[in-house]
Amino acid sequence: MRCRKSSLRGLQTGHVAVGANSSVISQILARAIHNPRRARPGVRVSVHEGLVSLLIEPLATGKLDFVVGGIPENCGDLLLHREPLYWDDLIVVCRPDHPILARRKRTLESLLDFPWALSSHAEPARIALEQAFRAQGLKPPAPDVTANTSHCLVSAVLEGDVLSFLPRRLIHRAESNNVLATVPIKGLQCRRRIEIAYCQRNTLSPAAGALAGEVAKVCESLGLRAAA
Repeated sequence: MRCRKSSLRGLQTGHVAVGANSSVISQILARAIHNPRRARPGVRVSVHEGLVSLLIEPLATGKLDFVVGGIPENCGDLLLHREPLYWDDLIVVCRPDHPILARRKRTLESLLDFPWALSSHAEPARIALEQAFRAQGLKPPAPDVTANTSHCLVSAVLEGDVLSFLPRRLIHRAESNNVLATVPIKGLQCRRRIEIAYCQRNTLSPAAGALAGEVAKVCESLGLRAAA
């Protein structure tokens, strides 16, 4: 991985603008930023949170150095250099006392009995969910709530009988604390590849390359499944 070759040694100043979604920021990026900032306080980092599909344009215009997340396959004419990090499972999520969990038989079709909260753009997670429904001859759920951040989707789930489709890593702690629950559906197995992406026409600055390398190191330290 080319980003790993960068080093923070001798790096005293610089600015890095990075975009990522909620789960990557809270579990990966925050850790990656912490150590370099302590060692090199002159290096400034700006984090832009949002759906990755909405971060592609600022990446293309140079407002972001790189993006970390589930990168859409189709990014138009933008040529990206992609460096795979790990696979992230995608799951149906609800509140712990949701009526869907009381049903003995849960199918994709039964999920259509409830309202949904989904991303408002063509994110890899939403595309995967819609493809799963269409593969069984079903019309994908039309969301009652759309949002540009995963945190907004989680809030919608907690307020009623709303279902959502989110990364397992994002809700792992909430599930452990019985704040959220997963809805097992036979045959529904989806995942997305988390990658670092930057424009091929641009060269990462030493500071950006160093931070990208730290992101990769954090993924390795957490034992995340490598994505080839």
